[in-house]
Amino acid sequence: MHLSLAHGQLVSLIFAAMLLFTCVSSVPMKPTSCCESTSPKPIETPITSCRIQTPSGQCVKAVIFVSEGKHYCSFPGARWVQTKVKEMFRNGTPCEFPKHK
Repeated sequence: MHLSLAHGQLVSLIFAAMLLFTCVSSVPMKPTSCCESTSPKPIETPITSCRIQTPSGQCVKAVIFVSEGKHYCSFPGARWVQTKVKEMFRNGTPCEFPKHK
């Protein structure tokens, strides 16, 4: 009787551990902090800054514009994006480039 009680507790413990690991593995470890897609659509509000994102993992090549505190992932090949990047450079607020390690 004592052996079957210990066996039952062991099975319960293993089941609880499996359940815990299943729940933990289904939770994202870190929110995405990069652009995974871009938009060719122009931004209608005033742009205050920008930075260039290089592709890495799920992060795609993008120009990230900041306007009214929001970040916009823009397609680097769009004509308006290229014009805006040049304009910002001429106005003394060039886009930040990624720092190489």
